[in-house]
Amino acid sequence: MIKLGLASQKYINASQKEQHELDELYKKLASTDVLPDNTPETDAGTIVKLPDDWTTSTPSYVSTETKTEVIASTKVSTVYAVSIGNGDIIPVPIGFYYVGGNFDTGVVISDNEADKYDPNIDKTSHEYATKLLGNQFVWIPCNISDYKKVDWR
Repeated sequence: MIKLGLASQKYINASQKEQHELDELYKKLASTDVLPDNTPETDAGTIVKLPDDWTTSTPSYVSTETKTEVIASTKVSTVYAVSIGNGDIIPVPIGFYYVGGNFDTGVVISDNEADKYDPNIDKTSHEYATKLLGNQFVWIPCNISDYKKVDWR
């Protein structure tokens, strides 16, 4: 039988405490008191409540000193939801920022917070876009009907 050392036990305790704190934070963020629901009146650039289908549940396995295995599930997301106006939302990867745009024009995101959406400036215009500081990515949603298969034979 392997006996856990003091450092190992401290690590396990700290991990469990941190997981509990993260679970509590997630519950707080998921509540409607913190993030608003998206509506057609929600301003573009507003971070809104994350739809449930944009998360995944990740199992956590913890083995205790008594060899009891505790299995818990934690909701995890790699994106957050941003309103782009008119009741539409987009998933923005954590570490990126909504710059501007909509489904008709394309949505621009950046990895630099300085490029973040400003309702007073159209940062997607060519004139302003050349002054952005980060790496920009354009997301253009498409429907299956937009694709056409061509057989070149």
